[in-house]
Amino acid sequence: MADDEVGNSSYHVLCYDEFEAQPIRQQVNRMKIQDARELGDQLADLVSFQRYEEACDLLSPLLAERTPFRLLDAIGGRLGIGLLDAVNVFLDQVAAQRAMGGWVIIASTQRQQ
Repeated sequence: MADDEVGNSSYHVLCYDEFEAQPIRQQVNRMKIQDARELGDQLADLVSFQRYEEACDLLSPLLAERTPFRLLDAIGGRLGIGLLDAVNVFLDQVAAQRAMGGWVIIASTQRQQ
C-alpha cells in the first residue's frame, strides 16, 4: 500500500488532526436539531447519488467528537428515508469507522427504513 493510500484511509478514520479539533468541537456544541436534520438530508442526497466518500467526509468530524445522541438520531432518521441499497452501502462504511456515534446513526437509519 502506498503512503498516500495509508494517509487517505487514516483520514476517514480520524478525519482531522489535533490542530483542527477545536473548530469541530465548537460546531458540534452549537449544532441544533434542525442543523442535524439538514445534515441528514445532505447525507441522504450524497448517498442517493452514490457519493459515499463525500458523505463520509461530511459525517466523520461528528463521529470523531462526542456528539449528543439526539443529534445523531436526527441525522440517521433523515438518512433512513433514502434508497435502501445505497444507504446500506454507506452504513457499511459508517460501521467500518467503529465510532460510538456511528452505531447510533445506523440504528436510527434502520429504524426509519
